[in-house]
This record gives sequence, C-alpha cells and structure tokens, in this order.
Amino acid sequence: MLAEVRAAGYTGSARSLRRAVAVSKKRWRAQRRVYRPWVPVPGEHLVFDWTTEGGWQVFCAVMAWSRWRFVRVARDQKA
Repeated sequence: MLAEVRAAGYTGSARSLRRAVAVSKKRWRAQRRVYRPWVPVPGEHLVFDWTTEGGWQVFCAVMAWSRWRFVRVARDQKA
C-alpha cells in the first residue's frame, strides 16, 4: 500500500501511514453498525409454510426457539 500512496504523492514515512490508517479504521469501527444475533423467546415465534409435494399439500411449522418441527400431509389447505 505504501508504494501506491507514494505514487499518488504521499511523502511521509511508512510508520506515519500506518498511524493514519489505524486512526481511520478506529473512526470507521466506531460509526459502523453492530450486528447482534437474534435470540427468540421460548413460545413466542412460530414459522410455518405450505408446499405441494407429489400432489399432496404439506404443512410445516417450526418453533423458532427450540427448532421443534411439526409436519402434516393433507389433500388440501382447507382443514
């Protein structure tokens, strides 16, 4: 990187460049978004979906916290 910035007109030392990059990285890290994992609460979220497989309707529900699955096969989605 030093060769590239020198070609662009930088006249300082390699150590000064490292310091400048470190300050810039510190500022960037301070303002960037922090990603936190989603932690579901037991019994609060249920994800479900219907699909068609071989002419049958398949219902699947998954409890988000425990990952417990409930699957049923039906002729249609009316029941």
